[in-house]
Amino acid sequence: MNVMDRHGIRGGFFVDLMPAAVHGPGIIADIVGPIVTRGHEAQLHAHANWLEWATKPLAKGPLRRNIGGFDLDYRIDILAD
Repeated sequence: MNVMDRHGIRGGFFVDLMPAAVHGPGIIADIVGPIVTRGHEAQLHAHANWLEWATKPLAKGPLRRNIGGFDLDYRIDILAD
């Protein structure tokens, strides 16, 4: 971001929200906050492999490597939690 800021370029950063399942939601705020505060854009990214270490079960049924491997209803439940 420092280089982008120096050149007046605004960036879009894909932020994986799934680490919140392991470390709590504060970790996402700590990542997204500085991005948005500096005028950049934060966009959703989700790696389902984090669910293996989740502090509470977020997905029904077997875990999948990719979020797209879950049925739509499961994806909605996982992302809403």
